[in-house]
Amino acid sequence: MKANIDIKSLIEGCIKKDESSWSEFIYQFKNLVNWAAIDRLKRWGIEFTNDDIDDIRQQVFMGIWEKNRLSEIRNRERIAGWLAMVAGNCAFNYIRSKKRFEIPASEPSLELELKLENVKDKESPYSALENSETRTAIEEFINKLPQSQQAILILNYVYEKKYREISEILKIPINTVSTIIKRSRDSLKKELKEKGVI
Repeated sequence: MKANIDIKSLIEGCIKKDESSWSEFIYQFKNLVNWAAIDRLKRWGIEFTNDDIDDIRQQVFMGIWEKNRLSEIRNRERIAGWLAMVAGNCAFNYIRSKKRFEIPASEPSLELELKLENVKDKESPYSALENSETRTAIEEFINKLPQSQQAILILNYVYEKKYREISEILKIPINTVSTIIKRSRDSLKKELKEKGVI
């Protein structure tokens, strides 16, 4: 992304339906949307073509433009995390509409999805917590977090991105990423203990 781009002004222009702002917005974020869709499909082990990714990307941007969804975003400096979540959800809906694809019978929303099975104890208190009561408690915990913090946890646990990668994607200091993840882990573990889940 170009350093001289004012993201807030760019988004404001898109909300006002300024076509030049919208064209620039697509140019700035198309690679991020592609990455989020590809990463999502690869995690499912699903084969896809360049045409599939093109279709998903078009659906993402078309949906944002037609429904003016950018007006929903409070912290516009962290648009990247929000876009990654939207692209992931769009990839799921796209795959579900294609008969040739096989996907899980029930797929949790991206905002609530946590990858539990491969997380080591030393890395996260989420490890080995697979019963429905625990998952419900985790979902409730995630739902209470600000959107910006949700984006960080999703990129870390769902997309398995390292701190530096998250910092680059969301355009925030790596120390902020580290602090939020550590505090969230500690808070979640404490909450689960208080509820008697662990």
